[in-house]
Amino acid sequence: MAKTPRARLSPTATTATPRSRRERTRAELLETAEQLFAEQGPENVSLRQIAVAAGYVNPATIQYHFGSKDALFKEIIRYRIPAIDARRVELLDQHGAETVESLVEAIARPYLEMSPSSHYSGFVGRVVASLDSVEDFYDPAIQQPGGERIQAALDRLLLDEPSDVRAARLNFATLLMAHCISDRRTRQSTGRPVLLDEEQFEQELLSSMASILHPDGIRSSKRSRRQPPR
Repeated sequence: MAKTPRARLSPTATTATPRSRRERTRAELLETAEQLFAEQGPENVSLRQIAVAAGYVNPATIQYHFGSKDALFKEIIRYRIPAIDARRVELLDQHGAETVESLVEAIARPYLEMSPSSHYSGFVGRVVASLDSVEDFYDPAIQQPGGERIQAALDRLLLDEPSDVRAARLNFATLLMAHCISDRRTRQSTGRPVLLDEEQFEQELLSSMASILHPDGIRSSKRSRRQPPR
């Protein structure tokens, strides 16, 4: 796989910079909630804690803007998806969508390129498991242009697999990605050792994700590479 040029994403990257007071308040609350959920787990964080941590005296601020904790989860996802999907479109245009390796690159690269101070990977790893339905996480992404292309390509590559198996493999690969990136960034930020250098880490992560999504294709590819020339 050709090495993809890095395009560092801001930890707060969205499709637009919040301008109005209401937009700024919502962004501050979303980013604070994202960090607390990533660090402590959603079950250990109250809406009141989020409001206070964001600097708002009135604990009802969260309810006013988002309603419930579940609605807040979904809003964080909608807040982050546009920038992630825009990068995915660039990657799909660059590498195509004909192989599982190119799809894994498009899925994971935007997360790998986020600033080390970003908490979104940790948020994904913590929160997806707590949602009543994983579709609450995947549907907003699939409804974006890049997400639609990835889903359609996965459906073609995994045509012989039942739809629930395809969905499960995507969920497994996504959770692996989120946990591995979050763990690595946490270790780096706290000065703890990591096992691989950045390039090796990315290669092993992408390879592992590809093996989850399409194990038969990966095995076939490895066998063909080992076959001696005639």
